[in-house]
Amino acid sequence: MNYIYTTYLIQILENDYQAALTLKFKIPEAYQHLIESKLKELRRQLVDLKSKMKELRIKVADPVRVNEEFIEYSYYPHGYQGKMRFWDAAMVYEGTRRLRQLFNVQL
Repeated sequence: MNYIYTTYLIQILENDYQAALTLKFKIPEAYQHLIESKLKELRRQLVDLKSKMKELRIKVADPVRVNEEFIEYSYYPHGYQGKMRFWDAAMVYEGTRRLRQLFNVQL
């Protein structure tokens, strides 16, 4: 599951980075640098997760949107197949929680 949420957060931050390039901030470089540093951190985590998954012979396919509310991930541990469905609102909630943790934001 860490792999799925890490790829999800990378996608979110890449979208935010593109938005930061077009928005008018007083100091845009600061926001861009902050997002870039967190993207690097997440990408390092993703490399570690992929190597662990390779050792355990686990593959995860790209997500497929089942309908407006659910996203499905197929995974293949040791040659078997499994599927996990995530409720979109729950992914947003968990993604927000993990982003707060990544940026050290406490509420």
